[in-house]
Amino acid sequence: MLAGRAAYVLIHWEYFSEHRAEVIGFAGLSEHGAIAGGMAAYLILRRAVHPPPAHLGSVCSAAFVLVVIAASLGCIEAGCAYGREVFWQTDGEASLAWQMRVDWPDAYQVRNPRWPTQVLMAAWMAGCGLALWLAKVRAPEVLVPCFAIGDFGWQFLRGDSAALLGPFRIYQWLDLVFIAISVLKVIIFMSRLKRVTLSSR
Repeated sequence: MLAGRAAYVLIHWEYFSEHRAEVIGFAGLSEHGAIAGGMAAYLILRRAVHPPPAHLGSVCSAAFVLVVIAASLGCIEAGCAYGREVFWQTDGEASLAWQMRVDWPDAYQVRNPRWPTQVLMAAWMAGCGLALWLAKVRAPEVLVPCFAIGDFGWQFLRGDSAALLGPFRIYQWLDLVFIAISVLKVIIFMSRLKRVTLSSR
């Protein structure tokens, strides 16, 4: 929570620099910051306690998925992470956008037909969690790139305000950072595994 709030304040520093009294509070959290903080806590706990608590990976993985789903669904009425508006005049009555439209509020509680981005994200994480559970993968770090890939795509349908850096929203750049770190970890793991295999021959 603290990491999520800290990241949110940094991302919206242009506002908070003029409203310093609002920095302390939880009215606004960055999901990317919360995930980074949660993963840091998980890795520290796993290294600090020997042996690691039984089922630590399973519990943290389940918590990861459930928290993201709850946060996404909770945003529906709160008017956060909302989708951009769709119009039958421009999108077309037969378009996917119009067929999937929902009359959910934005940050100003204005209800208009829009993409159901909160449910799309919740469904994506539920699918990722179920797939990894069936595959008996109980590592929260595997869920990070799953989240990032889904969020990167759904961000294109989001209507809430976010800073644009080049072609992407700032949250998409954070998703790319998560993905890059995960790819780097896989490369390092495969390199170590190769060295161990060669040394054992």
